[in-house]
Amino acid sequence: MTRQWKDGETVAHFLYYDEHGRIIGEVNRAGHQINTKHTTTVYPDTEKAIGLGMYINSDSAKKAVERYWNIQDKTLLE
Repeated sequence: MTRQWKDGETVAHFLYYDEHGRIIGEVNRAGHQINTKHTTTVYPDTEKAIGLGMYINSDSAKKAVERYWNIQDKTLLE
């Protein structure tokens, strides 16, 4: 399935599946101009959220979310 980023209205970015629109990851800006950090969350299913950590900028945070899903794509569960 194809994944896409959508920029939120203010401080959030959402990673979602293009086919059905389900949000599978999120990057949020926290803090003020001087002490800004970006938090990351992934949603493996509709009832679970996993925090991946805090990052110095949104690009690093987005890459962490993408890396999580790239690893999950390669993991075979039986």
